[in-house]
Amino acid sequence: MTPKPMRQVALRMTIDPDLIHLAAAFAEQSAAAFDLDKKSVLALTLATEEIVGHLSRTPAKGGEIEILCKERVYCVEETFRLPDRDLDLRAFNLTARVSPEDESSLEETGLIIASRMVDGFRFKNVPDGLMLTLIKEKAYPEVGGTWNGTAKPLESFSVRPPDSEELKTFVHMALTFYQTAQLPLAFRFPGKVVDMAAAGEFAILIAADQTGNIGGGILLHLSRNQVVEAAGPYIFGQEDTSRMAEDLIEACIASLARTGRIGLILRHPTRHIPEGWFELLGTLEPRGEDGKIRSNPFYYRQIEEDLGTAVWCHPDLTAFLSGEYRRLALPRRIRTVSDLGETASPYSVIFVELDPFHDEAVLHPIWWSRDAEQNLADHLALLEKESLSNILFAMDLGNPWHVRFTPMLIEEGFEPRIVMPYGGVSDLLLFQRSRRGGSK
Repeated sequence: MTPKPMRQVALRMTIDPDLIHLAAAFAEQSAAAFDLDKKSVLALTLATEEIVGHLSRTPAKGGEIEILCKERVYCVEETFRLPDRDLDLRAFNLTARVSPEDESSLEETGLIIASRMVDGFRFKNVPDGLMLTLIKEKAYPEVGGTWNGTAKPLESFSVRPPDSEELKTFVHMALTFYQTAQLPLAFRFPGKVVDMAAAGEFAILIAADQTGNIGGGILLHLSRNQVVEAAGPYIFGQEDTSRMAEDLIEACIASLARTGRIGLILRHPTRHIPEGWFELLGTLEPRGEDGKIRSNPFYYRQIEEDLGTAVWCHPDLTAFLSGEYRRLALPRRIRTVSDLGETASPYSVIFVELDPFHDEAVLHPIWWSRDAEQNLADHLALLEKESLSNILFAMDLGNPWHVRFTPMLIEEGFEPRIVMPYGGVSDLLLFQRSRRGGSK
């Protein structure tokens, strides 16, 4: 499936309350042209209006702003290039609330509304300011019921990319034959998987015979990092599962040859992993709806030579990281962070990626400040009210300020579990909360 060319449009304007309607109209027409549904178009338009309106009431008024809308097939990304790095970012925390008694929170009402109108966001420091990217996804229907076809042993098969209808069938079959823990979140919406493949974010290989009967498949998440995450291999109704599984994995690795990718991570593995092809990265222990703890292993296969990289480390993590890098034979230069009293941002920001499919929440640090400990505690208290059983924290070891969260994570009952090579700017360290904070 050839990736669809992405379209984008840009607007450069002065930050002025009289021009708010212009920015809103730009967002509305761009989102509609990029095929967002009416509800999503309205949400992105409102978010744009609130952000520009907020900026027009700050010292940024009179400055210049650039807005870029980019089509991503399954979503629209809208990026604001802001001249002011001192924008109060706390409104983007899930815990942010408006209080009539707090005048400062009333001033942030617009940003709070904007953050709630979208499905995700990113912040990035640039030489002349700050980049804020909003992500609004299309609405997709969930697949209904179980797959009603018949999976039969294939006398012969070939491994190839599917067309869009075969892809939807493959996802439906995986939903029928496998438990939720072995499936990526996107499989809830087969149409979204098709669009993510068209956007070049997913690559899928299926094992099928000449008449189109599908016996199995595997999914690759083609991130911008040096590693690729995979889910599978999924095998349906085959008497000899090992041969098809090996052919799928082999084709998967072959497809990554000469792409510059260093390794392959199996994040949602099945029991069909060929023996001896992968090594264990680590294991999460999520709690299911029945209250029972299950095992969710991550596996890794190195494809090209790993020449090594540098990672940041808090002293509390030194023993764990050194042991893991030694076990996995990964060449890493560990650098320790230090706090020498330098000035921090006024507020921290944490983005919460909610995954109801797996009853999971993943906390991603967006901005660090000295209020981070209280901010983390507030987020955990909110998630506990929602009765989420599984809470993870994703720490990018390529960002030294991410590592500053370490002591407060440990205090709150998190444990380092899995090092994912090149999962971010450098390696990504996944923490899992195994107990509530305050108890040792």
